[in-house]
Formats: sequence, C-alpha cells, structure tokens
Amino acid sequence: VEEVLVQHSEMARLYPGSVNSLRVVTYLDPDGVVHVLASVLKIGNGGVIDNFSNGGMYTMLDDAGRALHAASDEEGRPFEVHPITGVTITGYQVPLYDEILTLVDRLARRVPALPYIGWDIAITPDRPVVIEGNHNTGVFQSKPSVSGIRQGLLPRYRAAMRF
Repeated sequence: VEEVLVQHSEMARLYPGSVNSLRVVTYLDPDGVVHVLASVLKIGNGGVIDNFSNGGMYTMLDDAGRALHAASDEEGRPFEVHPITGVTITGYQVPLYDEILTLVDRLARRVPALPYIGWDIAITPDRPVVIEGNHNTGVFQSKPSVSGIRQGLLPRYRAAMRF
C-alpha cells in the first residue's frame, strides 16, 4: 500500500493530470562528498504518468532548480510552453529546490554501497518526498541536444568521478 501524493500547487500548475517529479542523479565520491550530476524535471502531458516513455516530457534544471531549456518529449519535439496548460517551461523554477538537494544528499549518504543513484522526487505542498531510488538510472536526460552543450554533462561527471 502506498500513500496517495498530492503535489505542490506550483507543480500542479505545470500539468495537474500527473504527479510531476524530478530525477536527481547523485554520485557519492570516495571522500564521502555527494555530487548532483544531473537534475531533470519530468512533466506529464495528456496522461496520468510523467514518464518520458508514456507521453511525458522533461527538461534539464540548473543548480538552482530552474528549467534551462524547453522540455522535450520522446520524439525530441521542443516545448517552450506546456501544450495543454499553457505554462511557460523555459525558466520555470521548481519549488522547494534547496530542500530537494538536502534530501538527496542525506539519502545518498545512507546507501554508500550504491554511489550512483537517480532519485525520483515528488514535491508535496509541505516538502519533497522520495518516490524511488534507481541504481541503474539512464543518461537520456544528459544528452547534449537537451543540455545545449556539445559535451552534455560529461565534464561534470568526469570532475565528480575523477577521470
């Protein structure tokens, strides 16, 4: 049995038909420092699930939790504005982002045997909550075409992992 989540009103404004969530990828280095390698906002689009493979879309977030670019769907189509709600995606600020970073830092330290984890986080009216942690998180959200940089997030990954 799982608790029914009610999302933060600012997240529901993006698209109220699904719980819009974040995928925050962390890496716990050998010195015990947690690095946020990527942060992605996942947004529903016509269905009850925000997943990319189920019609949803995603966009990369900067270090402050702001959408860097238009969202993309599985076909690679860009969306500056949500096609159903009309909410502007580029520049959108995720609520409670500092609390999200604090949460994933604490969680990553709890499972040092799995240094690389993609955390799915929902934001309720009061706080961020964990949906799940994925030990085999993909890197689709790090594509150069999404991040707008020729190398994507490779330099960030290399710096954290020291290679």
